[in-house]
Amino acid sequence: MGDIPVGYTRIQMSKDTASNWEKYNPALLPGEMVIVANPDGKASVKVNMGTSDTKYEDVPTVWDESTADQLKTNLADTRQAASAAADAKTAAQKYAQQAEASAKAIKEKEILAITDSVQLAVNTEDGGLDIIVTTDE
Repeated sequence: MGDIPVGYTRIQMSKDTASNWEKYNPALLPGEMVIVANPDGKASVKVNMGTSDTKYEDVPTVWDESTADQLKTNLADTRQAASAAADAKTAAQKYAQQAEASAKAIKEKEILAITDSVQLAVNTEDGGLDIIVTTDE
């Protein structure tokens, strides 16, 4: 195979269950990456970013499949909620326009409510309420 070039670095990756990593708590070399098989069947990755050997429990997790899946779900839920909020805004604007149009229509005419003996007229020009009682003769 020949000589190994100067500056060659071996990158070691190891895989094991979370319980084994925690049980043995080995020291990871600087730059060493380990793959953790979690109890839920998902994987996580830890990398020793330090300059010296570091115990497994002190090495940060740089990626976790369970967390990534949850973030994807949260993003989908957020997008759905944003879409629903935009639809609600559009509907609210439409209802506000309809209410404004109704208010203008009411302002332009008199509203009448008539029963057998009472006639009620709301006069929107002066804001008055006219009640006319009718009797049978």
